[in-house]
Amino acid sequence: MRNLLLMFLAIFSVSSVNCFGLSKVPEPKLSDLATSWLGGSPQSTLEYFRLELDESGRGILVVQYLPGYPASLYEVSSTKLNGYKISFEVQAMDSGAEPIFLRGEALPFQLNLEVGGVERTWKKKIILEKEARVLERIQVVTERAVKVRQSQHTENLMRQNH
Repeated sequence: MRNLLLMFLAIFSVSSVNCFGLSKVPEPKLSDLATSWLGGSPQSTLEYFRLELDESGRGILVVQYLPGYPASLYEVSSTKLNGYKISFEVQAMDSGAEPIFLRGEALPFQLNLEVGGVERTWKKKIILEKEARVLERIQVVTERAVKVRQSQHTENLMRQNH
C-alpha cells in the first residue's frame, strides 16, 4: 500500500497539469541538486545513504548497508540529468566495496532512485531527501515531544505537591 501511495505521489508531482490547474514541478537543474541528501529504501531500514553533490554533479556517496557496520565510500564522478531522469557514475573508493549503479528520477526536493549491484543481480528503490529538510523535521517532532514530556513532568510535580 505504501509503495502504491509513493508511486501515486511521484506521478502526481510531475504531471503536466493537476486538477487544481497548477503547473508541473519544474525540472531540476544540477545546481538544484547541489546539497547533501539522506535516505534509504521505503521497504527496509537496513541500508542508509548519504549523497553529497556539488554544482558540477560530482561528489560522494556513503552507504551503510547494515546497522552497526562500517559505511562504504563511493566517488560520484559525474551526474547526467535529462529532464527528470538522473544517473550517476559511481566508483567504489573502499577496498571490498561492491561496485554499484545509481539512477532514477530527480525532483528539486526528492530523489527517487534505484541502486543495485553491477556484478550481482540485486537492486532496490531508495528515496533521498535534502539533509536540511530531514534535520528540520527531526527538530520539529523532537521539540514537540520534549514540550509534552516537560508539561507532563510539571503536572506530576504539581499533583505531588497538592
